[in-house]
Amino acid sequence: MRYMIAATIISAALFTGCKKEDSMTGIAVQEIGNGTTNVTYQLQTLVPPAGSLVKWDKGYATASAILFNGTHYNGEMIVREQFAAKDGKTVVLFGTPVLGSVNVPYNAFSSVSATIQLNPLNENNALFLSGVHYIVQTGPSDNPVPINTIPVQVMISDPIMLGSAWIDNVTINQPSYTAILSLDLSQLTNGILPRMLEIATATNGVVIISSTSNQNLYGIIVKNLQSNVMTMQLSAGIISAVPGQPITTSGKPIVATAQPSEPTIR
Repeated sequence: MRYMIAATIISAALFTGCKKEDSMTGIAVQEIGNGTTNVTYQLQTLVPPAGSLVKWDKGYATASAILFNGTHYNGEMIVREQFAAKDGKTVVLFGTPVLGSVNVPYNAFSSVSATIQLNPLNENNALFLSGVHYIVQTGPSDNPVPINTIPVQVMISDPIMLGSAWIDNVTINQPSYTAILSLDLSQLTNGILPRMLEIATATNGVVIISSTSNQNLYGIIVKNLQSNVMTMQLSAGIISAVPGQPITTSGKPIVATAQPSEPTIR
């Protein structure tokens, strides 16, 4: 009798455990479901504030690939997956151009990020920027007064990987998402002093920074680009972006916090 009672208790416990596990699985399926989504990537260019070293006003970027990076649990281990769209495309900056879309399966990701691969295409550079450096003098009231301008052009011909911050706890379970990637151009000239531009080699009055012209400045800018961490806002639905207007979305942003470094993969 004691053995029978003990066996009954164990069987009941095992039944209860299986029922709970099935229930949890049912909830997960109901929340995530089966399917895929298109994540559309748009690139937002953040212009440096007034008084910066260079006032950028024109440019383009040539994206050869867009990567959706995601980590998720597989049992007790965290695994990383990448989903890519490879289609060379040159977009005009200083708006919010669409880079392309990546197809991603539904999943509960512990963290996600984006990577944009810039590469030269045909006669286009990986990245091109045009702007003006203002030579200033300090007046009696210590206010900088522009006295001359130097046109500046940056031509990046090397492949560049632009990465975003990692965003935690993202559930992909809607037909479409939009990811706004913000590229902050104020970081582009970190380490470059005004005097370095003023004594740089000029071609027809323009300071051209490329792999063959003003190579010291080119190396600094390439390094700054490679270490630049873009911010990313991921939202369900389609985002309407009009140049000069606030970004609006048909869905509520699903993320609010981000971490700059990649999570540890075990």
